[in-house]
Amino acid sequence: TNTYHYTNVSERSRLLNLQTSLRVRLPLGLTFNGDYSYIYDFSRAESRANGQPFAPLRPHNYTAALSYETKTGSDCDLTATYALRGAGSVTLSELDETTGKYSYFEHEGYLLSRMSISARYKHRLTITVGADNLFDYHPTQVNITGSLSPGRTFFSSLTYNL
Repeated sequence: TNTYHYTNVSERSRLLNLQTSLRVRLPLGLTFNGDYSYIYDFSRAESRANGQPFAPLRPHNYTAALSYETKTGSDCDLTATYALRGAGSVTLSELDETTGKYSYFEHEGYLLSRMSISARYKHRLTITVGADNLFDYHPTQVNITGSLSPGRTFFSSLTYNL
């Protein structure tokens, strides 16, 4: 059976999180936004699971976006954005309660991309079209640590501000 039972192994979590962000306005109407986060789990159960973490925390997480903005007349703004988000791989331990032994599972890293184009008219009406998961990434296994993306999807929106 594929049933998971989660148990807290401590009343306290000891984590270190380092995060950095970069926002840069480039020439020619370009803007770059980037974020990186590193998480270290101090509460690895070294004596029980050979130092492999129980918690499904991926140590490396990142996002990046490059946007281009331009005006097409006095009343219309156009924006095109290409964005990436992803996480590094992680190895997790799992206790088999019937045998008392640990198994280790490698969860692959992933990188998802997104592209969108927006047109805004008189700062009131915005039309957006785009695609998420451009390269149609499908995880080999769906779990709490990974992407839940169903594959490539397309979207559109129409917004009117009063």
